[in-house]
Amino acid sequence: MVKGKMKKLKKLISLVVVAMILLASFNLNSFAALDLTRTTGNLQIVKYELGSTGHEGENIPLGEVTFTIYRVGDTTTSTTVPSKYTDNTYDSTGDTEYYTDSKVTNSSGEADFRNLALGRYLVVETAVPENVTATCDPFLVDIPTTTPEANSGAIFKTDGTQNNDGAGKNLVYDVVVYPKNTTAYGKINITKNGDTLNTDGTKTTTTLNGVKFLLQKYNTVASAWENYQKNSADVEVTTAGSGTASIDNLPVGTYRLIETDLGTANATYILDNKTTYEFTVSVDASNNKTMVTVGASETEKENTITVTNEKPTVDKVIQTITKDTDDTNTQTDGVNSGDLGATVTLKTTATIPSKVDELTTFIITETDPTGITPNSETLDVKVGTTPLVKGTDYTVSEGSLIITFTDAGKTKLKAHSNELITVTYDATIENTANFGATGNTSTAKLTYSTIVKTNYNDENNNQTNKTTEAEDDVVVYSGGLLIKKTDGTNPITSSSAIFKLSNNADGTGFIKDKDGNEITLTTSTTDGRVSYNGLAYGTYYLVEVQAPTYTEDGKTKTYNLLNKPKQITISATSSTTEVEVVNKKGTLLPTTGGIGAVLLVAMGVAFVGTGVVMNKKNKEET
Repeated sequence: MVKGKMKKLKKLISLVVVAMILLASFNLNSFAALDLTRTTGNLQIVKYELGSTGHEGENIPLGEVTFTIYRVGDTTTSTTVPSKYTDNTYDSTGDTEYYTDSKVTNSSGEADFRNLALGRYLVVETAVPENVTATCDPFLVDIPTTTPEANSGAIFKTDGTQNNDGAGKNLVYDVVVYPKNTTAYGKINITKNGDTLNTDGTKTTTTLNGVKFLLQKYNTVASAWENYQKNSADVEVTTAGSGTASIDNLPVGTYRLIETDLGTANATYILDNKTTYEFTVSVDASNNKTMVTVGASETEKENTITVTNEKPTVDKVIQTITKDTDDTNTQTDGVNSGDLGATVTLKTTATIPSKVDELTTFIITETDPTGITPNSETLDVKVGTTPLVKGTDYTVSEGSLIITFTDAGKTKLKAHSNELITVTYDATIENTANFGATGNTSTAKLTYSTIVKTNYNDENNNQTNKTTEAEDDVVVYSGGLLIKKTDGTNPITSSSAIFKLSNNADGTGFIKDKDGNEITLTTSTTDGRVSYNGLAYGTYYLVEVQAPTYTEDGKTKTYNLLNKPKQITISATSSTTEVEVVNKKGTLLPTTGGIGAVLLVAMGVAFVGTGVVMNKKNKEET
């Protein structure tokens, strides 16, 4: 009995000695802090962007990162996911070490795993947002673990490295880790210009605001372009008043911009949503810099794409005004006025947009007013010096001269897009023309599509043909005259006066009209007036070839005939501005400088001479 008690006592003493030896091997302060009562722990992953040159630096929370944890053996050192987690036929029943879970970091970059059984876990980053260029490596975490007292349970520093500094260690059940990812962001700038193609061969460039662009990104998995989205919405930008727009914070990838709407203020420009403008955002492995590449241009962090739209123009001029061969009038005022029956050669010049072959509509319409009659047989259409073929390159609607370019014609225009279209034809000034100041307006109108035939997505082409017009006009003038015959007070209506027109101040060489007849003007016996329309602007001379008659004392007498031609000016207002021509009754006095004046002077000289001689003779006799 005693022996049994002694045996138990010796065993107890031995245990106490062992315990004392073990106790001596511990730091007493650390031992005092150990908590051996907990059966579960927590793991918090705080995700930051690693940052790089060209972005905003470190400690930026990174959301939408998925972490998956796997329970592994307490002595496991491998960071490869055990096959039992990838084998879909595995039965976890009875395996106390089988456990897996996934969490996604929130906007603060945090993912929390709660109430984890004590043991070792493999942490794997299984999904990342598109701005991440490299995921962090899988790593092992023990629950609980030991860590320096000064770091409140964090076994990793905020730069992602192992935290091994500090002296004393605690047993930590609430573990915090700070893995990081390398991220890259690029920025693309858009400059939007509009080119007006002038008929003098120049371009007028201006910035365009209100133009909308859609951003797409290439999906390498699906091998397809997709609308790039943020917050579940397609990313679109609109150019501001400076004609610029920007898209920032673009992760690594290949992108393209597509022009989708020019805005109402730019409706005369041609929208090209068939052409796309590609660029890439990448990381230069040699220096970890974010690069944005547009064509052959690669710049750090941001780059610029310039997109230009075109607007064609049209110009119309009077090339020449040619009188009929029987018309002897020599007067003209430049090339904008002509006689009745004259041939007006009109010329229209139009510029060619570079996308002309992709436009549904490209039409030049020549419109002339009543009294300016076009001759479609004289129509000539060229591009540069190359004649275009009627019926092949274009069709014509007779009468109104609507020139519609065919697909073959537009293809030919494309080959000469650095040249000009010229359209010439003849028209005749008729007696129904407007002979007043308003003149006769001849118009050229270019009607063209403001969108190319197809857009970037032919299968979902919701863009229909839209057209606009460029217009120019020229005014053809022809003047006239209005004469009123009076006796100085009242109109002469007793009989008619007859006038003819001359280009010469001496009244010689009367003007003939388009039919070869001398223009003869006979005043009315109703109001003494006569008018004539259809004269080119300039200076003329009115020659009275027959004076009117009147009755006096029962006898028919003739008013004095004008003793010299009367100068008149044909202008925009002469057809409505009355010119008074006065005839007098009685003896016709000689015209200054005429033969009558010479005789009077000679008689006066003779009379004075006779007086001088007689006076001298009287003196001698005295």
